[in-house]
This record gives sequence, structure tokens and C-alpha cells, in this order.
Amino acid sequence: MKKISLIARIVFGLVILVALVYHVQSSEDLLKVLTHARVEFLTLGFCAFIFHYFTVYLRWRYVLNGVGKMQITNSVILKSLFGGSAMGLITPGRLGELGKGVFFEKSLFWRISGLSIIDKGYAHVASIILGVTSFIMIGQERIGIWNGFPYLLNILLALLVLIGFIAIFRPRLFALLLARLSHYLPHRMASLLAPLIENLNHLSRKNSFTLAILSLLVNLSTFLEFYIILNAFVYVTPGEIFWAFEAAFLAVSFFPFSFSDIGIREGMRIFFLGLFGISAAAVLNASLLMFMINALIPAGLGLIAISRMKIFFGNNL
Repeated sequence: MKKISLIARIVFGLVILVALVYHVQSSEDLLKVLTHARVEFLTLGFCAFIFHYFTVYLRWRYVLNGVGKMQITNSVILKSLFGGSAMGLITPGRLGELGKGVFFEKSLFWRISGLSIIDKGYAHVASIILGVTSFIMIGQERIGIWNGFPYLLNILLALLVLIGFIAIFRPRLFALLLARLSHYLPHRMASLLAPLIENLNHLSRKNSFTLAILSLLVNLSTFLEFYIILNAFVYVTPGEIFWAFEAAFLAVSFFPFSFSDIGIREGMRIFFLGLFGISAAAVLNASLLMFMINALIPAGLGLIAISRMKIFFGNNL
């Protein structure tokens, strides 16, 4: 069943991607735009990727050793990070990254998994706050329909931002809210929340604020990388595309149906950046190139870390 689901996600993503390529190619020459890319910006973009992954590493190390009060070596941290990337590549919304606990000793699995949920959770908090703000900015300035949005949607967006700030400034209150919510959830879902709740109960405001800052840095470094790579194909200024990028970043999380979000991510970026008059061919080329750098390189390195999973699964791998 899992194999069928994976194949379905791959097919779904490729169908969307092919449709995007056909649509863009009908008005712009993708190959011409690609071959005229400025090499110096592509080189800078790769440097930005290294900086971005360094920020990801800093947050994960802080989660393990700062929040979790553990003493994990840098080599093990990197193995779990790259291994999680390999697992996340084939799961919707990169949820496989939450299984980074399999790269540690078996006795630490649930503790590490709970910490990885915090790592992923604070990444979502940053994207929610920036993304909702972006929806408001774009809705008012580019679409002109924000005031016509249903009140229920306004309330939902405001609630998302409020939850984000509660998670940052009152993590233990957020844990209490989750604990109350878990009483009304099926047992299996409640058991999955248990490690997160346990870790949040031991999370100080200082830890939470530090994680929020690191998550913001990770988010902004992702934008920096995309901005530089996009400039290899078309000149744009940061102010033109920042809100569009953040809106697309958040929107992708609502459609976790394809293989590593391929097709969905490109389509969202083409739509939102198109509101600012940015070339669809440039956006598609930049997005696919960034995917190859950000997803495939760490995932390739992560294959080396798969051997660590034998500690957890024995010789069945």
C-alpha cells in the first residue's frame, strides 16, 4: 500500500510538472532562458545553499543539545540531518524528516522523534507568521480582494498567527492546549502528540525564542538562495518577490500530495510571483534548480547515513 501511495505521489507530481512546463513553454522558451543563465549568480546560489543548510544544522543541533540537554557529536547530527532529508524526499510535506530518531540508538528513538517534531514545528511557526502576513499584503496590493474574503477565513488566519506566537512566547501553555486537544483525538493521534507535549513542557521561553530566531534565519536563508538563483535568469529586487515567495512557501504546505512537493511548489511560485510580473520561465527554471540543489544533494549524502538505521531495525535492511 505504501509503495502504491509513493508511486501515486510521483505520478501526480510529474503530471502537474509536465502541465506547467507545457503551459510555460507555450509563451516562453524555457531552454533559451536556461542557457542564458548567468553563471556567477548560480555559483552564488550554491554558496547560499551551503549557508542555508548551515542554518538548518544550527537549529537541529540546538534542538538536540540545547533543548534536549544531550551531548550529540557533530558527525552524528549531520548524519541524522542528511538521513532525514533522504527520508523526507519521498514523503508528502517532507514528513519523513520527523523520523530522524532512527539514526540514533534505539533507546533514544522516541525522545529524538519528539525533538524532531519541535524542530519541524518551529519551522512551520516561522512560515505561518510570514506566510499569513504575505497573504494579507498580496491580497491588498495585488489581488484587491482581501476585504471580500469571508470572515471565517480572516478568523482562521488570525488564529494561525495567534497560535504561532503562543508557541513562541508561551510554549508550556501551547503544550497544555495540545494536551487538552489530545483528549478528543483518536488514541493513535494522541500518542503521536505525546512526545511533542512532553518536550514542550520542558521548553523554556529562552529555548523557544532562540528556536524562533533560528527558524526565521532558516526561512530567510531559503529566500536568499531562491532570490540569488532567480537573478541568474531575470533581474528582480528583493522587495518585489519576498511576500510572493513567503505566500507560496506557506501555500505548498496545504497541498502535500506529490513527491517532495514537486509540481505543487513550482506552480505556487509561478502563480504568486506572476502577480508581480516575474517571468514564469525564470521562476520554473530557478525553482527546479533549487530543488535539485536543496533536496537531491542532502538526500544523496543521506544515503550514507542509512546504515545507521541498522541499529534500529537490525539486519532486515
